[in-house]
Amino acid sequence: MRKREGYLDILRCLAIAMVLLNHCVSKIIMREAYYGTRTFVPLLTLNALSCMGVALFLMISGRLMLQSDSSRDIAGFYRKRLPRILLLLLVWNAAYFFYLRLLRGEALTVSGFFEGLINLGNAYHLWYLYLIAGIYLLTPFLKRIVDSCTGRQCWLLLLLMLLCPTIRPFLNQTFGIYINLFEPLFNGYIGYFLLGYLLGRAELRRWMLPVSLLAFAAGIVLMVTQNYGASSGRGVYLVFNYGSSITRYLSAGGVFMMARFLFGGESVLTRSAGRYCGLILGTYLLHVIVLELLWEKGMFEMPPLLLIAYLFFTTLIASSVLSWLLGKIPLVKKAVS
Repeated sequence: MRKREGYLDILRCLAIAMVLLNHCVSKIIMREAYYGTRTFVPLLTLNALSCMGVALFLMISGRLMLQSDSSRDIAGFYRKRLPRILLLLLVWNAAYFFYLRLLRGEALTVSGFFEGLINLGNAYHLWYLYLIAGIYLLTPFLKRIVDSCTGRQCWLLLLLMLLCPTIRPFLNQTFGIYINLFEPLFNGYIGYFLLGYLLGRAELRRWMLPVSLLAFAAGIVLMVTQNYGASSGRGVYLVFNYGSSITRYLSAGGVFMMARFLFGGESVLTRSAGRYCGLILGTYLLHVIVLELLWEKGMFEMPPLLLIAYLFFTTLIASSVLSWLLGKIPLVKKAVS
């Protein structure tokens, strides 16, 4: 049995916290009234820090799946992974269809359910399950590619993956250099999957820690400054918030490597993170139930940063407890863990 890598558990816990924080921030940051106030830059900073969650989840999956020999077996991999993801899609699409429609007083129709089911889900966070399902379809082929390539060839492959969905938009937005030679060779998110594998197997050297810190800081500063520059009193435009932005690659890659350096060995913190990891899937799937209920009830007279803190901690605690409770019920355990 492969030894558990503690830094990946730390990253899982950090990733779920970032996802929840991002969904709390996104409910507030788009209000034009905050532009130009002392609150706006802190909101942009929280947005930049919280945008790494999905990227880290994908990097962790890439690290684990692309290093596993079992991923080469196409039929075996599909039998193990696809029924599970399909079950989650059906169960949680149904749950959120009924919950959100009833919460908002909207009609329950069969056509409405299937419309959401075939269009990235009946709740905004379920799109991640569709993304993972697509990456699972490609994983056995990516595994065979990385096994057949040298390290340098894998990094070249990553560069080709990022050329259109990541590098080209960065040049367009930052320098006004408009290039449109061909369409993306891969979806921009799959680059995180390969990047996690490459960074996870890289030999650690002393100079990598300051470089990782620099990459993280550069990603955050670039996202904050570019999003600030694109916004005005007429509207908030988060131009670098798209999933495959270079800012997310820099910051997520930096955090991933810093976690390898700082949490490479076993400790009380990594063991505690490992125990919480069993609740993370359920917390992710359940948190929108809690967050939307809080948002509908509202405490909007609170200052924005205090409101974000209230939404974040209440949602994190409540959804974690719900995940733990549902995990104790045999009939629903597979849907949350």
